[in-house]
Amino acid sequence: MEEAVSSGQGSRGEGCQGDRGGKDQDPIDDGSARSSNGSGNMRLFMTAFLGEDGEDGDLHRDQVEEVASMCEQWTHEKGVVTLADEHGNGVALLDDRNIPDNILTNKGGSDISPSGECRSYLGPLTAELLGTELKRKRFKLNAVDDEEPDAERRIIFITDLNASTIEALVTTTSHSQAQALKNLIYKHLTRKTSLGVTIPTFFPTFTLDFHMPYYVLKMAEAPIEDARKKVDGKPLRQAYKLPFLSSSMSEMKSTQECCYLYEAQMSIIVTGIDHWVWTAIGCFETYFGSEESVDRYDQMKGRRNNGRPGRADPLAAGQINAHEPIWTPREYFLKVLQVRVSQVLRGWNLIGSKVEEEVKRSRTIADTLFQLLSNDPKARQQVLDFIRWNHQMISLLRQLIADLLDTVEVWNHFKQKEIGYFLSDSDPPNPLDSSLGAIEKSFQELERLHKKLQNLRKELSEENLQRLDAHLSLENNDSTILQQGIAKNNQILTIVMLVFLPVGLASNIFSAPGLMPSTRVNLPNFVAAIIILAMLMGTTAGVLFNWRSCLEYTIAGLTYVRNVIISCVERPARHETCTDDIPKTLNRGSPFWRSRRPALVEQLDIESAPGEQLQNGLEQG
Repeated sequence: MEEAVSSGQGSRGEGCQGDRGGKDQDPIDDGSARSSNGSGNMRLFMTAFLGEDGEDGDLHRDQVEEVASMCEQWTHEKGVVTLADEHGNGVALLDDRNIPDNILTNKGGSDISPSGECRSYLGPLTAELLGTELKRKRFKLNAVDDEEPDAERRIIFITDLNASTIEALVTTTSHSQAQALKNLIYKHLTRKTSLGVTIPTFFPTFTLDFHMPYYVLKMAEAPIEDARKKVDGKPLRQAYKLPFLSSSMSEMKSTQECCYLYEAQMSIIVTGIDHWVWTAIGCFETYFGSEESVDRYDQMKGRRNNGRPGRADPLAAGQINAHEPIWTPREYFLKVLQVRVSQVLRGWNLIGSKVEEEVKRSRTIADTLFQLLSNDPKARQQVLDFIRWNHQMISLLRQLIADLLDTVEVWNHFKQKEIGYFLSDSDPPNPLDSSLGAIEKSFQELERLHKKLQNLRKELSEENLQRLDAHLSLENNDSTILQQGIAKNNQILTIVMLVFLPVGLASNIFSAPGLMPSTRVNLPNFVAAIIILAMLMGTTAGVLFNWRSCLEYTIAGLTYVRNVIISCVERPARHETCTDDIPKTLNRGSPFWRSRRPALVEQLDIESAPGEQLQNGLEQG
């Protein structure tokens, strides 16, 4: 970047006029008329420069398609002109100016303004007016082209980026800025984290980009919903209701106001061809009622210098006087980054303080709740509320820690890889050192806050769960004792039922007319019926309670019978019948039957001997 940025520093007065007419004066649209096909322009712009593999170097086809589909949906639903434009509300601010040569070379009298030559300030602009202004020629090719000065240094401030403002940007940007603008739109709409320097090898340009997601904590009775929708119909930015941040546990359900965490994103790029010809674009969120409104910055007055009134620079949150501009892109980028990181740090500190305050309050509440009697319905409900609060707080901290970690990591990567573009080995003090030091300090505070949130989540995940486990153990003991008492009562009721149910059944049988002959209705028969019914009930209960064992015995018995039948059928009849098994078996192992039928057994043995001898002879022959 040092070469790209400094390439025009020494020869601005000689060669800048040629750059004005070439590098930055080639809009994608011809500028003659505003295209009515807004969705087509946005898709054409987002899908331009994609290679055969679906990549353009920075974005993949799926990423480009995500943003292009979203922009198309916005255009189809609301048209190119948004509701803000219809009511005449401004959504953008534009500051175009250049620095005269006599200021650059320290020539000229004291009447030369340090603000340089400015184009007419038009105040808050709608998306349509922004597109009209951006279509004007940025540089004069000759003296009669335009009475307005050149716009070498251009600052664009946009709130709540939507289809209309995107249309105004993509139809007026130059080819040299197209890739930087595409990345800006994608990273801003998808809420990505980024901080770095890009210097393409195929074109002498540079891009400094800064994209940071953050959260805004606000008290309200109802959340404010982002009107911009994703393709799935959900709001582009989410709002999370956090009632446990606004009151104590005892007042959680009676309070009217709640705390809401609103997702937000700030995206800033500074892109150009050298020190003097560059553009800064900043996109910010105001849908939740932020003070980052166009009207507010329009009404703010900057600092005064030598009696000259100033105007607020919106990209630097009004902390830079627009009439005392920073002319070099690196210094301007770092100053804006310093201001915006400090702003994000204040928001994170507010969220961290609220969370820490609630966690401290939860310690006292937890000790009080877990000392209450477990059989108290009110105490049980309070414990359930606390458990629900604990889970919500852990989920919140998990999300905050992940987002804050991404923010800290991009700065660490920037320090390792790209901070060298902003350092200088020259003897004079580097004017960028003060901004770099302030930015480093802010990110150190963010890292410290990240560790604090991790400790708070660890406390909620471990200490509160230990208290909860102890409380649940006591409740489990009480439940076990209660269940044992219920089981004992059930046993008594079962015994009573088994005793009196047969009596009732026998009474119904004997009292039913025509069921029992009158001669059989007597006390002995009644007692016998009671005994029989009791035995049937006992047997049925035994089978039901031990049905698995009964089923196993039944299957085993049926299997044994089946095997005996199969053995009888398969044995040849001419050798021996099924009844022959009995005497042979008894002959071998049953002396009882042998003692009763010895003659029969001996006779059968004698009769079978000749047959066996004949068979053996045949086999030998």
